[in-house]
Amino acid sequence: MGILIAILVFAFMIMIHEWGHYIMARKNGVTVNEFAFGMGPRILSHTSKKTGTIYSWRAFPIGGFCSMLGEDEAVQEEGSFSEKSVWARMAIVAGGPFMNILMAYLLSVVLIIMSGYYTTEVRGVSPTGGAAAAGMQEGDLITRIDGKRIHTYQDLSYIMMDIGERPIEVEVRRADGSVQTLTVTPSYSEEDNRYLLGITVGADNLGWKDAISAEGWGILPRLAGNTFGQAFWEMTGNIKLVIRGVVQLVTGQIGINNMMGPIGIVQVMDDTVTEAAAISFRAVILNIISLTALLSVNLGVMNLIPIPALDGSHLVFLAIEAIRGKPVNKKVESMIYLIGFILLIGLMIFVAGNDILRIFRG
Repeated sequence: MGILIAILVFAFMIMIHEWGHYIMARKNGVTVNEFAFGMGPRILSHTSKKTGTIYSWRAFPIGGFCSMLGEDEAVQEEGSFSEKSVWARMAIVAGGPFMNILMAYLLSVVLIIMSGYYTTEVRGVSPTGGAAAAGMQEGDLITRIDGKRIHTYQDLSYIMMDIGERPIEVEVRRADGSVQTLTVTPSYSEEDNRYLLGITVGADNLGWKDAISAEGWGILPRLAGNTFGQAFWEMTGNIKLVIRGVVQLVTGQIGINNMMGPIGIVQVMDDTVTEAAAISFRAVILNIISLTALLSVNLGVMNLIPIPALDGSHLVFLAIEAIRGKPVNKKVESMIYLIGFILLIGLMIFVAGNDILRIFRG
């Protein structure tokens, strides 16, 4: 069941991506020849009498595509992609990744409505930890560490990954509204194998249903404000996580063997769904939404990286065209795309091999 769900999640994310291209194409007057769910032979299709676009359902639910007139070659017609301004084409290309990131945000909103979120409020202070020695108290809300703004529990977790035993400046907002900066020296935990502040953090806020039941409908405006704001920071936190991973990969801080492809992700989702199913159906839904949000951000951000054959490289060529006032030589562009595509396929095969070995190793 988990594997089927993972396949459907991948198909959903890719369709959202292609839908972003589709929307921007239509907004900019580009003719969409076909908008398809899935790959392979058509099972069902409908041709719009108004636009001529073929909307199809194909045999294999492993993605989809948005085929536009003049997308792959210059076509001198009014609705051709190649005839539109460079800014219109950039908007169409960026529409896919943007829609993935927007979807991640909306899924974060849904998660918070259903189950709430974790804050950076201090719920407990270890008497032997560095936080207690610095004067940190229960109820303090951590807002900055070494000058870096902390918006979510996730932000705090990521920063703590890189902290050693050096003293750090922790800004907290007290229950009375006052703001204080404390100098905290983390202590090493052999159990966690890292340096910790010596606090328990992460008050689990109630979802909308429970919060309204507890405090009444008057809490709704505050709930809405917290939800939409917190969802934004949750989404940006996931974006930072993806960028951090890419930077670490490029700089050699992590090896290519640590990369995970679709096969590995399917395995992770299958394991997650199986574990959540032992708890409750609600836990399954929450975990699926959470993983889909993270994967959607991954797809959006990764597509913006200027790697040939991805949307990011297309945007780079269009940006060069905007600066030069004329497009890059098509032969050069096509050669770069071909080389990039071959390298990308090679990387995907390598990562898939690693995923399979990882599964067999347990």
